[in-house]
Amino acid sequence: MIREVLQNLNFGHRMVLYRLLIALFLIGMIYYAFFFPKEGDRAIRRAADAMRKARSWKVESNTHLPQAEDVLYFLQEVECPSNSRSTRRQFQIVNGVQHESTNVNMTIGQDYYEYSSDGDKWSRFAAAGRGPRMQCEALARGDELLPLPPLSKWERTGLVSKGDRRDLGSSYCQEWKIAIPRHNMDPERASVCIGENDDLPRFFTRNNLEVRIFDWNVPLNLEAPPIAAPLQSPPPVKPLETAPPW
Repeated sequence: MIREVLQNLNFGHRMVLYRLLIALFLIGMIYYAFFFPKEGDRAIRRAADAMRKARSWKVESNTHLPQAEDVLYFLQEVECPSNSRSTRRQFQIVNGVQHESTNVNMTIGQDYYEYSSDGDKWSRFAAAGRGPRMQCEALARGDELLPLPPLSKWERTGLVSKGDRRDLGSSYCQEWKIAIPRHNMDPERASVCIGENDDLPRFFTRNNLEVRIFDWNVPLNLEAPPIAAPLQSPPPVKPLETAPPW
């Protein structure tokens, strides 16, 4: 049928039609190249959407400070909207002797607990606004929330390229390398490895530091420590209670 239509057109009309088709083809190619989301952009967008719907997670990191002969272990556990635990364990060599200290902050509902290995005891306070509620609300909005990767920001500003496929044991995650352009400076570089079975991040690297993210949407089942002392007045809120070690 198309051939019959073309045969009924004179040479001039056929040339106009050919030019129109070529123009439409080029417009389609330009739209695909500049406006259609690439594979990496789509992966980051899916991960951002999945992360906004998450209700619990754990983040783990080890920070090595060779000059200070220091290692800082950090574990953050969150269950929205009111349960969380942050554990900091520091290993430091002083005059050839290794020192280890542990600090834990935990919120369960309306109660807040602190532990320090220096005194080897727990203290209980009223939560007084502590807990992960603000973190959960920020995550649901797509705001940047360290130590989780800022996927919504990368979706808007980052250049995404495909990396290696990483074995997680029972599944795999796909690494995506992120380059964020900066004026008159080298791009900021980061990476995220996104689980193939649920679109949630498993590893996040920025500033040469890597964190592991696991147990998405798994209940924490936190239990209050045994404390005989009465409830105390809440201590001042510490900015680092839920912040990553960097």
